Amino acid sequence: MSHFKMWFLAIVTAANILAADLTLAQKLQLKVSSIKLKDATLNQAIETLRRHAREIDPDKRGINIIVKQNDLPANEMKINLDLTNVPLQDAIKYIAKSVGLSMSVSPQVVLISKTSLTHMTTKFYRVSNSFKSFVNPKNPVVITKKHLTDFFEITGLNFPKGSSIAYIAGKNMLSITNTLDNHDKARKALISLNCLR
Repeated sequence: MSHFKMWFLAIVTAANILAADLTLAQKLQLKVSSIKLKDATLNQAIETLRRHAREIDPDKRGINIIVKQNDLPANEMKINLDLTNVPLQDAIKYIAKSVGLSMSVSPQVVLISKTSLTHMTTKFYRVSNSFKSFVNPKNPVVITKKHLTDFFEITGLNFPKGSSIAYIAGKNMLSITNTLDNHDKARKALISLNCLR
């Protein structure tokens, strides 16, 4: 990709962020300047994250974080954390992992539960028309599984056994079955290219 195209995409991305409310995926990439927790319960830690999310959110609404109550550890574990200049998503992951839970993201909600990081989930991502040009610049009309896997592997996403990826042309959607970690990588790649809708 040329420097001009990257520069242009950065400007367009910034303009889009300023022009419209941020999506949950975009809010999760906002950076929190500092989070300090000492002997906090999971509920206290989540409330701290919600407060930080409202503070850094341009529209001040924050994000919806839900803890699956059935998955709470039997013994209340204390959380100690000292993070500086970290994306909100990473802070949520650290807190969830510290009590043996993991994080998953839907279009509206962040869920903290026992779901294993190696567990496969299927998510659908609505993408812009420009996405096809990134995946197959020589012929954007043809998008194969190989084009998709080659494109996403460059971004660090891998495809373990049981994973899959497909482009649904009529709906401009990606169907990805993969681990939560790889879903995060896919989302970050789409956001960085301003292709996520």
